[in-house]
This record gives sequence, C-alpha cells and structure tokens, in this order.
Amino acid sequence: MEIENRNGEGNISFIISGIEGDMGGRAELTLIQQADGDVILRLSDDEAERSMSIEFCSSSGGGRRPIIAQRLRDLIRDLMAGGPPRPTFTQLDAEHVQKMWQSGEGMMKNPITRKEA
Repeated sequence: MEIENRNGEGNISFIISGIEGDMGGRAELTLIQQADGDVILRLSDDEAERSMSIEFCSSSGGGRRPIIAQRLRDLIRDLMAGGPPRPTFTQLDAEHVQKMWQSGEGMMKNPITRKEA
C-alpha cells in the first residue's frame, strides 16, 4: 500500500493505492480523496486489464449519499494514521449478535423501500 499526499495539487488531496485483498488475486483498490472532500474508489485488475471507479460526493457537492463519502474519508484518515487496531471477534461479540438477531434489532432494512427485509 502506498500513500501519496498531493496537498490539493490537481484537486487531489490524497491517493492511497495498492490496497490488496485478503484472499489474494491481482485486483487492487485505490482510494482518492479530492480537495473538495469527494472520494473516488477505484478497483483495478491488472490480470484482466480492467479498471472501474465510482465517485462519492460530499454533501456540499450535491452528493446523494454523503455518509459514504464521509466513511471513506474516515477510512483514508485511519489508513494514513496506520489504521485502527485490528478488531477481534470474541464469544461475547457472538452472543451479542445472536441476541440482536433474536430480538429483531439485527434485521436489515431494504435501503430503497426502507422496509424490513
């Protein structure tokens, strides 16, 4: 993983590239934070010679989902700081998740209809 601070040059603040997945393969993730707060997420596969990207705008830039841009900026900040400690999944966590699902708290909502799935 490489971190490049562009200080707003070319409307780009930071580029974090070469993020490899945990299961191997040749695909890599790149996060680009623009000076206006927008974040571009790019996935590239050198083996297939393909690349795709998606941009999430900040609320000031008219973003439809500014929470996604905010969380990606949080991720960029954490990666630049060396990342938060790696969480561990304990038996207590497993019991908590099981209780949430049994009580209905863990039910997913359909993001389009906002109804219970």
